[in-house]
Amino acid sequence: MGSSEKEEKTWVRWFLSLERNDILTEVRPYFLEDNFNYTGLSNYVPSYSLALRTIRTLEISDKEILTQEQEELIQGAAKLLYGLIHARWIVTPHGAKNMAKLKIFCPKCQQIFKPRIKRHAIMDGAFFGTTFAHFLMNSAPELRPRRPTHKHVPKIMGFTISDKVSPYQNKKKPEKAEKNEKNEIKK
Repeated sequence: MGSSEKEEKTWVRWFLSLERNDILTEVRPYFLEDNFNYTGLSNYVPSYSLALRTIRTLEISDKEILTQEQEELIQGAAKLLYGLIHARWIVTPHGAKNMAKLKIFCPKCQQIFKPRIKRHAIMDGAFFGTTFAHFLMNSAPELRPRRPTHKHVPKIMGFTISDKVSPYQNKKKPEKAEKNEKNEIKK
């Protein structure tokens, strides 16, 4: 079997080819083979050793020995394990480089938005971890957008909208007004 045939038949390639997994990146084989990268994950994944073997081998699993129910259980565990190792992979320099095309986190406004594509919305956030967006912005400064040079002021037909009616303006009251209200309440 040639190396190109081997690459096409891996469990990881099969898993990434599924429609809802197109936003995940391929965890490189050298990272998958290093046991240190799996530290603590056995506590979260049922059938951990079978799931690990499934991810690392060319076969999805041993179909002659397993029942349909067992096969589904191991596949689910392998998907979970891959997702958790994916969260660790993407905070490495090579992993972050592969994830740069995903833009659901807005570095300009520092907000995270729901994906517009429904199949991406059901992706488990644990597969990305809580630090990936910030890690990417720190490790790849060329991806950071420039800060706005001026604050947006909403207008209608050229007229600035009053703070009292605009949902876009900050609704915080001035400090003096707050102090006066508190003094009146005390009286």
